[in-house]
Amino acid sequence: MIDTRRDDMCFACGRNNPIGLKLQFRWEGQELVTNLVPGEQFQGYPGIVHGGIIGTILDDLMANLLIQRGIPAVTASISIQYRLPVPVGEHVSAHARIVKDGGRVVDTEGDIRLADGRVAASARARFVRLDIEKEGS
Repeated sequence: MIDTRRDDMCFACGRNNPIGLKLQFRWEGQELVTNLVPGEQFQGYPGIVHGGIIGTILDDLMANLLIQRGIPAVTASISIQYRLPVPVGEHVSAHARIVKDGGRVVDTEGDIRLADGRVAASARARFVRLDIEKEGS
């Protein structure tokens, strides 16, 4: 069984995780958006944010897009395209939207944009809805 309650220790969005990203979200139309300035503790190559961190931001943002719409779901698959390096210490924004809600399966897409608006990474993910009543029995 998956416990879907929030405990504020999520690496990506938990406020109480001392080593986390502490993402905060807001709505811009139909998109869920977060802004951040990744620190050097999140780098891979010198001065460049690690690709795994980029993937984490996109996955968590797309998951929270569904959570905030009242859709309990888990990531079934995710595909990420890395286009440009994301520099450490520079402002970036990430945007996510629902592409298709097919009942049990929900398809989303998201991207990370540099301060100048260029897309540094984009992702498509498929989420599977949780049947909370069934999971709890």
